[in-house]
Amino acid sequence: MRQLKKRMEKLGADVVQMSGTGPTVFALCHNESRARRLHNSLCGFCREVYLAMLL
Repeated sequence: MRQLKKRMEKLGADVVQMSGTGPTVFALCHNESRARRLHNSLCGFCREVYLAMLL
């Protein structure tokens, strides 16, 4: 988990956190293009990667 968090920060995530009870790590980005770049970069590194937009 630590390695994943560091990688997400290096790829430009503004905030990286781990969920309280499970092995879920999530990142927040201030702009959509950075979020898409982060998502695309993690697709080959992690088994499951999702991109969501807050409304």
